[in-house]
Amino acid sequence: MVAVPFEERGKQREEQALKILRLWLTVGQVCRLDGSNHKVIFTTKTETPTSIAVDPVGRYLYWADQGQKPTIQRAYLDGSRREVIVSEGLAEPTDLIVDVNSRMLYWTDAKLDGIFRVRSNGGAPELVRTDIASAAGVALLGQNMFWTDNRLEKVFKASSKPNQTSLLLSPVALTANLKDVGEVVAFSRDNQPRATSPCQVTDNLRKTPCPQLCFATPGTQAPTCACARGVLKGRTCEEPDTYIMFADGDKIIDANIEPDVKSSHPLKEPFPPVDNLQIFDVDVTMRRIYYVTENPTEANISWFAMNNAENRRLLLGPGKQKTAEKIRHISDMKMDWIGHKAYFTTGRMGKVFALDVTGCTRSLSIRATATSSGPTPDTNRMEASAYEPRIERSNMAGGDRHIIVSEGVSLPAAIVADYR
Repeated sequence: MVAVPFEERGKQREEQALKILRLWLTVGQVCRLDGSNHKVIFTTKTETPTSIAVDPVGRYLYWADQGQKPTIQRAYLDGSRREVIVSEGLAEPTDLIVDVNSRMLYWTDAKLDGIFRVRSNGGAPELVRTDIASAAGVALLGQNMFWTDNRLEKVFKASSKPNQTSLLLSPVALTANLKDVGEVVAFSRDNQPRATSPCQVTDNLRKTPCPQLCFATPGTQAPTCACARGVLKGRTCEEPDTYIMFADGDKIIDANIEPDVKSSHPLKEPFPPVDNLQIFDVDVTMRRIYYVTENPTEANISWFAMNNAENRRLLLGPGKQKTAEKIRHISDMKMDWIGHKAYFTTGRMGKVFALDVTGCTRSLSIRATATSSGPTPDTNRMEASAYEPRIERSNMAGGDRHIIVSEGVSLPAAIVADYR
């Protein structure tokens, strides 16, 4: 048996061979033991899940909810098939554990000052002990039950069965004077019996049947696959054709078009951070991301292939062109994916530049603050904000300029074209 200090509470939770489940506030999440393939498996706005228990043998996940109407719930290990199994006789349930041998759930209740249990499929709770001052953790080993009490600063031991007589036997204090006593765990192979799983790697199956997350489901030997990144197609995780990307500090984040906190990120791998990231745009056909970085002495335009984000290539900057030494700031950049050019503005310098993806630049001599390149080879829109804010249009070489919006414009900062 191991008694864990209060500060370490939560670090020694039930583990499975391939994954560990974590709970934050109102979101249930799962990941592999190395921290990879992190996925939200369920979420709620009205409940307050506070304690979880995993039964890899029975293939269920359990949690205690301390919301307005406390409950104990269970679901499959992938978060599906949620159901309430205890809804009565609860006040503040916590420290939920599962005895995989007896298929009983045990928990403490801070308001009811007791330890209770129930069958794994639910029912009416049974009171195991009432003489609990302030339980901070509970563990089982065979017919013995252990619990910590942070008010009495002790670790106790007693029978795990409810008292059948009117005489309550006093528990045995195993240790005392534990000022910050918290979680307690019984370390024994008996508490983690061996069992088969369709997710196990065997001699006949050299690799896991699912590329990212594999779950065992009650009543079947077929694995349930899930994707932390990408979209599940059969048993593989593929990237969808359509999604959004946005900048968040030094990161470019990918997200699904439809809002769903449980949905996985569309890309198989996240992009690494980009120091001093300012602006980015994409070339969908070439699957490239072009981006602007700045520091107090220079501004740069670079790009990377989406399947090789670590290999970044400089397109414009003092390290590539001597003329770029004068460019200290880039206020906006847009891609011409047909002509393979990047158009960017320099704000106070009063110029719009056309930059070929090979690195050749041409100044178009247009005072502007934001650009939007069109899909045809002869149109380009500019926003100008010197004395007379307006939106202009020119051909892609900067000629044939026309003002297209001159009223109702105050301080335009960004512009985009609807190509349809």
